[in-house]
Amino acid sequence: MSQRVDKTGSRTLAVVTKVDKAPEGLLEKVTADDVNIGLGYVCVRNRIGDESYEEARIEEAKLFDTHPLLSKIDKSLVSIPVLAQKLAEMLNQYSVELQKSAENDSSEKFLMEEITVLEEAKGIGLPNFLPRTAFLTILQTKVKSISGTPIDFVAKVCDEP
Repeated sequence: MSQRVDKTGSRTLAVVTKVDKAPEGLLEKVTADDVNIGLGYVCVRNRIGDESYEEARIEEAKLFDTHPLLSKIDKSLVSIPVLAQKLAEMLNQYSVELQKSAENDSSEKFLMEEITVLEEAKGIGLPNFLPRTAFLTILQTKVKSISGTPIDFVAKVCDEP
């Protein structure tokens, strides 16, 4: 499905959910390069029922530490915090590319909105991990900033001639 918009696969990050439902063969799938997934895989366990976010992260960590098959997957390929870190890195990379292509001189304002959001979200409980609301606010700001990008940049991102 991703190959329709990312023909080379270089911008594709595959997120595998519900890993506890069918763990057989998952290690081979996420380490093999059968499908062109340029940014790799991240396996996660989402919240179940009325679990809190914190409870879900604890259960996710237990799952990837103790499950006979899932514990064999490299820790750099599992968990919501790893996914969030990868998405933040991708977002920063795209932001840098946008800043390079932008014709305005806003370098002194760069990342100021993100810093403000982080200062307002004092309740960060995990190292190197944003609260959901802070992440969504930053993501929405980034999406708004690229929604008016030039057509040639969009064509470049979509690998169109």
